[in-house]
Amino acid sequence: MWISTLSLRTSLVFLAVCMSCVLVFILAMLGTSYFAKSSRAVHVRTTEGYDFSFASDEKLSWVGPKVGDRINLARLKTQEGVTLAGLTGNGMIMVVLVDPTCGACKAATDEMHDVRNRIARSGIKYYPASVTTHQSAGQFVEYTRSLGIRAPALLWQRQEEAPPEALFTMVLPSHLLLDANGLIVRKWPGTDQSANVRERMANQIVTETAAEVTLRLRKDASLEK
Repeated sequence: MWISTLSLRTSLVFLAVCMSCVLVFILAMLGTSYFAKSSRAVHVRTTEGYDFSFASDEKLSWVGPKVGDRINLARLKTQEGVTLAGLTGNGMIMVVLVDPTCGACKAATDEMHDVRNRIARSGIKYYPASVTTHQSAGQFVEYTRSLGIRAPALLWQRQEEAPPEALFTMVLPSHLLLDANGLIVRKWPGTDQSANVRERMANQIVTETAAEVTLRLRKDASLEK
């Protein structure tokens, strides 16, 4: 009788342990399924822009040259010695000012890629440039490649002429929309630590660039009439 009771108790304990293991397994599978679904969650892109109105505040030394100022495109050259003047053609171009020692530039590669890829649809070419680095042309090319920017890298030729103070002290990274003569059409200084804010900044840059392209196309069309 004692042996039978012990066997019954043992069986009940064993059954309870088995049920607990099954329950734990089910909960674990549910958790795994949840995290798998979460990892596959697609980022919903925001269409919101960003307020760059501070860029026109002349009291801020870091916002760079004024819209309407002209940059000497002949002073920005590739490793092969080709000037930015020789790359512009007759259209507008986008220049992003960067520096190998700039941590914000590295963090903002997502913003740069976003802007470059989207303005390409409007026919705008995108070039990384530096007016501050002391690196050689070859080293700077390697740096821009590390950022994933597949475009000719441009360095300001200091031995020919010092860069304008406003350009030299401009916050990094900064985007400049230039016409074929080096005129600053629009500018967007700086970036942000937040990926969401950088996305909004990219939206604003792309939207204003597209608007400028449309405006110029309309002007050209009206002149042809």
